[in-house]
Formats: sequence, structure tokens, C-alpha cells
Amino acid sequence: MIAPIPVLFTAPIKAVIFRLPSEVQSGPLSLTDALRIAEENAFALKISATQIEKARQQAAQARGQLGPRLTAEGTYTRFDKALTANFGGASITTRPIDNKDAKLNFSMPLDIAGVTGKAVRAAQLNIAVQEANLEAARNDLHQNVKRAFFGVLQSQAAITVSEEALARAKDRLKNVRAEMVAGTRAKVDVIRIETTVAQAEADLTVAQNQLKLAKSSLNNVLGRAIEAPLEISNPAFWRPAPMSEEDLFKTAKESRPELKAVALQQEVLAFVRLAEERGGVPSLNFSAVHSRTFGSTGFGSSTASTTGVVALSIPIWDSGITRARVKAARQDEEQVKLQGEQLTLAISLQVRQAYANLMNAAARRTLAEQQVKLAEESYRLTTVKFEAGEGIPLEVADAGTQLTQAKTLLVNAQYDYLRAIADLEHAIGKELQPEGTR
Repeated sequence: MIAPIPVLFTAPIKAVIFRLPSEVQSGPLSLTDALRIAEENAFALKISATQIEKARQQAAQARGQLGPRLTAEGTYTRFDKALTANFGGASITTRPIDNKDAKLNFSMPLDIAGVTGKAVRAAQLNIAVQEANLEAARNDLHQNVKRAFFGVLQSQAAITVSEEALARAKDRLKNVRAEMVAGTRAKVDVIRIETTVAQAEADLTVAQNQLKLAKSSLNNVLGRAIEAPLEISNPAFWRPAPMSEEDLFKTAKESRPELKAVALQQEVLAFVRLAEERGGVPSLNFSAVHSRTFGSTGFGSSTASTTGVVALSIPIWDSGITRARVKAARQDEEQVKLQGEQLTLAISLQVRQAYANLMNAAARRTLAEQQVKLAEESYRLTTVKFEAGEGIPLEVADAGTQLTQAKTLLVNAQYDYLRAIADLEHAIGKELQPEGTR
């Protein structure tokens, strides 16, 4: 069961709205706002959206194969001379020097074997496949945004720890210098504290640079300019509802869009194979042509005519082409089936790894909290001893270093835990629910 450790709650984002990114930020950016901005700007989602639209148009093309077609055709023919014939001493034109003809062609395929219908169904299912791919891209994006968002928060917390360490060191340096002037401290003690101050200043510089890089990374994930100003809010915490490892995997099987896409792709290929199996059955087509000639016509020719044709085509022998296509289609089905089994195993492993990482992060976080309490008490006692003249600056410096390290470990453990939550949510393809909800 998941221990009731505080984690960050974010509401799932269901819709993707594409518009120009805004670089103007009013107030601190929340995680929910970051997810929304990322969805507005993400290139992966925009590309997936074009794939969905392409699939819709391909489905429209497939449906069009079942509908009637009407075409118009016009021809103009000019000969080198007109042809004439004498009948009873009279000259009659049998072919004029030019012809002006117009035709209206109507055709209607009759899908008596259901071949085109299967292709239409496959094209319609492909739309759902592309929509599942979009959800998979969104799930990946949410994970990346959360990890980058927590990276900024971690860097900000690291700066706070470094500033506290620097303030403690400067305060000690001030006191030791005063004691050296009074003749109660040696110069070497001052040099030791000055070294501690220099180290704290260097650590603070590193933390500040790390924050700049973390903000640039978050801006990159959000699809904004790398140098865009960025301030984020520290979100509230809540406790997750307990779930077993098996329940998490069951949720992943139901929610992961990649599995949905594979299942839908299997249905698509099944219809493709059925269409190929009907490649050797008869086909029926109805067509009608209306022709009209403008101007003079030859002897015995009419100016207009209409004909209708019903054509039945019965394949007799195609040298094994249909059989080979069916076998190839079956191999495509088998390949996707194997990919689905492989993906299911991979997701099972991913869920269990994310769950184990979450449990480990929770344990490290609890331990880090205890270490901070111990380091704070140790620093307090060492400082009291030093101020009473019973300690040496090296002991105080070591205690301060241990306190800074303990607080740094706590910061890392806290945000490692939040990243583990984000990874588990990505693994199951669904937001974790807070404790007390169903």
C-alpha cells in the first residue's frame, strides 16, 4: 500500500487548445497553469493533432469510394476536310469537318462483397488510433512538465538552504572577529570561519546558476522562449489514496493510451485483412453516359444518346496475388499482437519500478527529516559550547556543514518524492487521487 506521504495534486488536463504562446506572466505560475501552457505550445501535441486530421480525411476518402461519381467531358475534333457522299445525285455530308461533343458520365460502385466497407471501417478506427497517440503524447508531456517544475522548486529551496548557511557563517565570523580584537580568539580561528564563508558564498552562486538552468529547462518544456521571465508558486500538498501495486498495474492497463492505440491498431488490421480476403470475389458497377453533339452531324447520326451499363467482374485467376496479400495482412496482425504483449510487459515493469522508487523516496524523505532535526540540535549545542568558550571554531564549522548537508538532503528527498509521484502517474496513465476520495 502507498504510505500516506504528502504529494502534489494536479487536476488532469483533458483538452488541447492551440494558440500563440504568451510571454507575459501575471503572478506566480502554478503547476496547473504550466500544464495548460505546455499543452498550448507543445509541438508533439500539434503534430499529433495533424495526424488526427489526416486520418479523418483518409476516412472521408474511403467513404467516398462507396458514393456515386459524376464527371463531365467535352471534346472538339477537327478533320482536314469534310466527307460527303452522293445519293441520287444529291451530295450528303457523312462527316462534318469538325465535331463538338459533350458527355456526362455517372458511375456507382455496388459493394456487394463488402470490400470497400471494410476499408471504410479500418479508416474510421485509424482516427481513434491517432487520438490515442495524442493522449500518449499528452501523458509524456505532463511528466516532463512536472519534473521540470519540481526542478525549479528544488533549485529555489537549495538557494534558501545556501543563504541560511551563508548567514550562519557570516554571523560566526562577526563574533569571532570581535573576540579576536578582544584578544580571546586566535587569528587562525578567524581564517577558518572566513574559509567557511567563502565556501558558503560559492555554494550559493552554484545554487543560483542551477536555478537559472532549471528555469530555462522549464521554459523549454513549456514551449516558451528560454530567456522568458519565470516565477512559479509552491503548491499545496495532500495525501494520496492508498493503492496496491496490482491495483496500479490494473489501472495502467485500463488507462495507458499506448495500450489503447495497439488494441485499436489490431482492429484496423483485422478489417484490412478481411478486405484482402474478399479480393477474389465478384464486383459490380453501374454506369450511365449521356452524350450530346453540338453543331452539324453526319448522315444518320443523332445529336444525343444515353446508355447504361451494369458490369459484373468475376476474378478467376490472379496468379496467387490475393492469397499472398492475405498472408501478408495476417503477419501485420501478428506483429502488432506481439508488440502489444511486449508493451504490456514493459508497462508492468515501468509501474513496478515507479512504485518502488516512490516507496524508496518516501523512506528517504522520512529519514532526511530526522537527520535535519538531529543536525539542528547538534549545531545548537555546539554553538552554545563555543560561545561558552569550551569549543573550537572547527567544531562549529563542522556542525554547520552537517546541518547544511542535512537540509540539502531533505530538499533533494522532498523533490525526488514529487518526481516519483509524477513518474508513477505517467506509468499508470492517470492522476493519483487524494486520500478520502473514491
